[in-house]
Amino acid sequence: MSSPSKSVSRWVTPIAWILGLVFLAAAFLKAWDIRQFAVQISYYNLLPDVLELPAAFVMVAVEAFVGISLIMGFQRRWALVAGAALLAVFILATGFRWKELAGHDCGCFGSFDRGGPAAVLWQDSILLVLLIVTFRFRDRVLNLGGRRMAAVLVTLLSLATATYSEMSARSTVAGIDQSAVGQLNIVVYLSSVCPHCMANAERISQIAHTPGLPPIQIYLAADNNSQITQFVVEGHLTASYKPIPFSFLWLMTKSVPVIELRRGETILVRWDGGNMPTPEDVQNAVKEQLQKKS
Repeated sequence: MSSPSKSVSRWVTPIAWILGLVFLAAAFLKAWDIRQFAVQISYYNLLPDVLELPAAFVMVAVEAFVGISLIMGFQRRWALVAGAALLAVFILATGFRWKELAGHDCGCFGSFDRGGPAAVLWQDSILLVLLIVTFRFRDRVLNLGGRRMAAVLVTLLSLATATYSEMSARSTVAGIDQSAVGQLNIVVYLSSVCPHCMANAERISQIAHTPGLPPIQIYLAADNNSQITQFVVEGHLTASYKPIPFSFLWLMTKSVPVIELRRGETILVRWDGGNMPTPEDVQNAVKEQLQKKS
């Protein structure tokens, strides 16, 4: 007959390892699209804009450390405390910002999780309960060798993945948001969850269909296709647009809606927020720039 400690270890160890794998998966999936994770943090509207991306890096590192520590046994006590604290913060913040999060994807696994605030609450609540149980029996979980080295390497790897993701996103956006060299063009930035963008979508369509204007590029940010469909239908957007993730929009502009008249990549005139132009305003601005050029 098995001793009580051994029988307990048989079920606590798998729970600790499964929790570790979940935290590792969450860390690396967020790191793989770190910019989108920072955008998800921005939905909570709890941090200044300049701190959202650093906070994303910190949380990825913490989750990676918690995950590998739960599996290997390095500082498991503090890993359990850190993991529980992180989950508790997200549960409280989600409840506090429920309305702001409605309609957004803000699940535990970055851009790979299409869950809303309800998904965050049930996922994090289950994980929190399992962490508390594991903390109670933490001394009976199997420890593995090479624990410190594994914890350091995995945490550094998560940060390296996030850094690569950020550099890749910046490179991709630089390739997308391009203007014809030396030529007049119009660039528009919209968010599918921005009421003011939706209110001005029909006017932007009128500008796009106005004869004699330079080429127009419209970027519409969204988390999913349903947001785009709702925006196009309710906003009466009839102009052609390019769908982009919010992570790309955040690199292109800090405010929406925005209309920019450019010559190449140089911004000549910029309208934003409540200052949306009429087609005649844009025509006049184009004429003025053509006169300056001549």
